[in-house]
Amino acid sequence: MVRVWILGVALLASACTAAGAPTSKSVVETTTTGSPGTTTTVAPATTTTSTLPTGPLHGGTVKIGINAELVAGRLDGEGRHLPATLNPLLRGSDSDEIARLVIPGVFRIDAATGELTPWLVERIPRLGDGVEVASDGTVTVTYQIRDEAVWDDGTPVTGADLAFTHKLIVADAENMSDGFLAETHALIDTESIRVEGKTFTANLVRSDPAYETLFKWVLPAHLIDPDTFLDDWNDKLWPSAGPFRFVSFELDREFNTEPSIVTLERNPNYWETDPVTGDSVPYLDGVEFYVFPGGTMTQGDIAIWVKSGTLDAEIRPRIGPWKLPVLYDLDTLGLELLVEFGTVIDVMAFNLEDARYEVNPDSRNDIIEYRMAVLAAVDRQGLAETLEMGTVNSITGIAVDRYDNDAWVGYDDTSPVGDLLAGVEEPREAVYTSSHGERTMEIGTAVSEQLAIAGIDTTTDFDGDFFFARVPERLVDLYSFRMFVGEGGLSSVVQALEVFDPDSEIAFWSPLTEEADRYRKLLAEARSELNQDRLGELLAEAESILADNAVIYPLVRRNTHNIVYWPERIQGLVPNRFHGWDTWNAAMWWSPGG
Repeated sequence: MVRVWILGVALLASACTAAGAPTSKSVVETTTTGSPGTTTTVAPATTTTSTLPTGPLHGGTVKIGINAELVAGRLDGEGRHLPATLNPLLRGSDSDEIARLVIPGVFRIDAATGELTPWLVERIPRLGDGVEVASDGTVTVTYQIRDEAVWDDGTPVTGADLAFTHKLIVADAENMSDGFLAETHALIDTESIRVEGKTFTANLVRSDPAYETLFKWVLPAHLIDPDTFLDDWNDKLWPSAGPFRFVSFELDREFNTEPSIVTLERNPNYWETDPVTGDSVPYLDGVEFYVFPGGTMTQGDIAIWVKSGTLDAEIRPRIGPWKLPVLYDLDTLGLELLVEFGTVIDVMAFNLEDARYEVNPDSRNDIIEYRMAVLAAVDRQGLAETLEMGTVNSITGIAVDRYDNDAWVGYDDTSPVGDLLAGVEEPREAVYTSSHGERTMEIGTAVSEQLAIAGIDTTTDFDGDFFFARVPERLVDLYSFRMFVGEGGLSSVVQALEVFDPDSEIAFWSPLTEEADRYRKLLAEARSELNQDRLGELLAEAESILADNAVIYPLVRRNTHNIVYWPERIQGLVPNRFHGWDTWNAAMWWSPGG
């Protein structure tokens, strides 16, 4: 039987606390040959793992396959091609997973909860504890760096490193890896920065919960030349304050069948310890990354390297977990697969504007009982199980478990569908439109079948121009689209719910004037709310408006973060729901062979 370990919110004998070490929570180990939604707990008993050591050992080097673009398509702000790089801050780089082992940040994202947890700093600044609001409204944020945090050359990490990182990002904003990096750093009033030893303090230009994601990366001020920042990463191999440090970068510029190789070794000055055992970490002597570009095009090549034993694991294969058991011969080889559902969700929405009649002259979207019947007729759990996708409880809960809410729970019961439709004039027909991706069409077809069973005739229309013509012109009736919920923390949920602004370019429910106005006010307050619990309340109420008015419906979690590995060679791997954080607990990886 294929062994697929599905890790949910309770996973964690091998996951990390705020400092990257194991917690005392139990591991949820689920064996399944079908739906990842199953959560039956079983004892891990196979011949491949029965003789393995029961705890981490020091020593050993592991080889990790990873699919990332280090060369192709990298342009600067003026459209010029830049050299290949491992610099994760630069536009076009796809090296987050590797850089996470070397370049520290003030925070991590906990795989089990979605919470931001401290890394370089003693605590994440929160209102009343590192975040203060003056009587004139000025917001001040203070970061206190851990006393023990040092770079691998022994130089202490200080507030000057945070100040340097901020100024470099702002100065090279057009070349940064994503818009949010520079946009978030624009929250800092640069002239207000104050540094004193391990302390960094600055004012914000406005009250905004997005401050919590500042300093995802922190760079060494004492060794980086801002004038050559765009070019010098691979030549100088900057010092580390993470669990490993760079040894070499062997780039295959003319990739054919050979990957580029990035070699890391234990950082002897790394400052964290395993709070359970008291041991210094990392446990491994080194990690070698074998970097294959090309997305799904090279997936077969990586599989060959893993199955042959050349690689010990592959992080985040770019094809779905339903294909991996066959591709990797899990049944016969003894490889294991870890699956964690990501933060990309499929959302179904109703167009309440007049353009819908050009698509469906018989649209009944203006009748709330009809919309509620459609939502109740869709069996989201059934979709997840049939299509091997993740379930959705709330949009907020996808990002941060602690603020999950029950806004949508009323639609889990299909029994009211008949009564809701009784007063809706026939014909009751929907035109379901979406893009033409393989999995998108599978979801749409399944939804159409469920609606037909409930008495709602549905025509599906999957269109390659969906996002380029139909959505901008609002030429849709009942439609679906994919969206990211974010990169951790409640501030990412604020950005996600902005997609459903009644006046947005993708959700068209502005005719609901009174509720639409309330939704706008909630978002406006959320954009400036610094109190986490109050922010959670605002987001829950916003979701309730979407649910009570049946204008959208979050269907399934569609992407997955997967790890395929040889259990007798590497343990402690933890897939993270947030893109780019699958190596977050690398200090805790260990080799059973030592």
